[in-house]
Amino acid sequence: MANKLRMNILMVVGLLSAVLSLFKLSMVQGLGGIQFSWVQVVLPLLGALCGMMGSYALLAGCTTLRVLGLLLGVSTQLFFGIPTFCASLYWATDNRWIRMGIPALCILLFVMHPVGLYAAPYTLYWLIPIGIALVHRNSFLTALASTFTAHAVGSVMHLYMINTLTVSAWLQLMPIVAVERLCLALGMWLVYVGLNWLCSKSSYIRAYQKIVTAH
Repeated sequence: MANKLRMNILMVVGLLSAVLSLFKLSMVQGLGGIQFSWVQVVLPLLGALCGMMGSYALLAGCTTLRVLGLLLGVSTQLFFGIPTFCASLYWATDNRWIRMGIPALCILLFVMHPVGLYAAPYTLYWLIPIGIALVHRNSFLTALASTFTAHAVGSVMHLYMINTLTVSAWLQLMPIVAVERLCLALGMWLVYVGLNWLCSKSSYIRAYQKIVTAH
């Protein structure tokens, strides 16, 4: 029964991802027209709903799509889904070393870069998932920490792999990042609450069916 419920959850997440991928949140500056999609609200939740296996399945799926895209000459995810995978890990594990270690490593790598060193204030956002890992968390704080973890990983990968932004450009992005990540966190939290509500309703329905069958 648990496996069946998990499959239903995956189907719902897949459907939501397909729909939300059609809606763009904002343009990624310096990446030649690539945009953030609302699908980033849903995919990290695989870690919350399916645990570590959901996170690894997400990474495997994104990597497979990227490799197929490269072979077929089709544009796909730029970073192999690694930022989203790290975001899902924040949901999937209670290990503080993982939750704190990923953004801490990103801060270190960012300031080690010649451009990142002078744009170091940009990394202050990544203290948020570290701080949340140290306090009692609720689902909204987890969503906030999750999306900033993805932001940290994606920013570092952009810095080292593409490096098209100047120091001033990184710093000018800071207010945009605040609004963008709050929107993503709120959306992620709402989807999480909604999926949990659906799961609870399905549990009640199964319990009612058992009672009816017994009588």
